[in-house]
Amino acid sequence: MENSGRHKRRTVREVIADVSDKGHEMLNDIFLVHTVGRDEFVLENYKGILEYNDRCVRIKTRQAVVKVNGECLELRNMSDAVLCINGQISSIIFENN
Repeated sequence: MENSGRHKRRTVREVIADVSDKGHEMLNDIFLVHTVGRDEFVLENYKGILEYNDRCVRIKTRQAVVKVNGECLELRNMSDAVLCINGQISSIIFENN
């Protein structure tokens, strides 16, 4: 029997593969923020560091500039995609690009 005019049924595996591909693309465009108390800040999918000293770190992402204020701030575990800041964090501000 030919399936003309009907929608092709997709397998669960095909649906999951399609969703995971779109999810991966979407996650590459947004930044993710994680905090551990007030002592650690982790930012994923950043583009660059705009300002850095022991009281303020400004980081560029695709959607915003993220500003971390505090005392004794230090960049830790920095890679191409993930940035970790340790110190006494007092505020996190999201500025428009």
